[in-house]
Amino acid sequence: MAGVFLAGVYSIFQLRFQRGDIYPPYSTYRADPLGCKALYESLDTYEGMRARRVLEPFDELDDIEGSVFFNLGVVASPYLWERDVVADIRQFIHHGGRFVITFAPVTGTLNAWVHEYEEEADEDKDGDENEDKDGDEDGDKDADKDAGENKNGKVRNRFMKQSLAWGVTNVVLDADAGAVAMRTTAGDDLELPDSIPSRTRLAFGVVDEDWKALYTIDDHPVILERRIGDGTVVISSLSYVISNEAMKNDRHTHLLAWMVGRYDSAIFNEYIHGMIHRTGVAALARQYHLEPLFAGLLVLAALFIWRSVCPLVPPGARGVADSTRLGIATGRGSGSALVNLLRRNIPRQKVLAVCYQEWKRTRGHAGMSEHVRAGIADAIHEERAAPVGKRNPARAYNRLHKLLSDKPTRKETS
Repeated sequence: MAGVFLAGVYSIFQLRFQRGDIYPPYSTYRADPLGCKALYESLDTYEGMRARRVLEPFDELDDIEGSVFFNLGVVASPYLWERDVVADIRQFIHHGGRFVITFAPVTGTLNAWVHEYEEEADEDKDGDENEDKDGDEDGDKDADKDAGENKNGKVRNRFMKQSLAWGVTNVVLDADAGAVAMRTTAGDDLELPDSIPSRTRLAFGVVDEDWKALYTIDDHPVILERRIGDGTVVISSLSYVISNEAMKNDRHTHLLAWMVGRYDSAIFNEYIHGMIHRTGVAALARQYHLEPLFAGLLVLAALFIWRSVCPLVPPGARGVADSTRLGIATGRGSGSALVNLLRRNIPRQKVLAVCYQEWKRTRGHAGMSEHVRAGIADAIHEERAAPVGKRNPARAYNRLHKLLSDKPTRKETS
């Protein structure tokens, strides 16, 4: 029954991990319609292409130059990136990287979403005003970049507004979430599809004119591209096109190829979904390939349990096995126990002297003839007087035993 129960639990967990619904939407670990595992595996198996996931913050990553960096299903918010991280991202793009951001769908009511946006904007505005009042006399313009505390005890915002980081703002459309995004003239020479489904009400307002809009809904851009140095950045509100559902039912190959670009290395950011790489015992075991060791330990544990439940002896010898398991030494008596005790506690050269002293204490010379007494004394004296290397306790003991055996030990009574 226990085996059946464990097998059932294992099957449930295996099913959950295979489907991937324990991961956030648009995670490349997720295999259901809301995930992006199909895109990741397609790029990873494509000849000449290498795809990998990262679970560390952007500023801790190495070997990412010359790659396309995907941030899929990002939750729309006025504040997404820390100021230091934005600087690192811009440097990555400037050196030839491609930075792709796709936002998760926004399907809520217009007023609720805008109200939330305006509240965050008002809080930031009030914070900026307080910082200006509490600033030094020099009027340092970079004071808002510090992460210290103002006089009111509020932590200064260390995140940069999206409008300042990328030159775009979030806009929620009045149109239905099922509207179709249409290609602009900027994408005519890219062999992109004429229209793609949106599944979102999120669009962008362009602050920086360097952006190039490729798709729009009601004249509001939903896919933008901008060149920074030798690289490019792509911002899209249409995460549906990279989902597993779209890859199966409504695949837009040319659009996906355009997002990847000319790069042969694709990096998928899982850190933005709350997944963090932590080095533990299991991770170290996988790193150093210790799986066979753990498998051997499991086999030993199983054999130990089996031996405890079912002894590996014939039924006729089970009594002997039971006595052995209980710590009973068969075939030995009290004499053997005494010999073992003497061997462990009395040196070999002192055995005769100890036996003689114990004999005198318990029996003494009572009823013993003078001849026997003299013989015992001579034997003990000769053994003690002999050099250590030539002493023979066994020979002296046999001599004493012969004296005591051949001669009467008690006086005859009349």
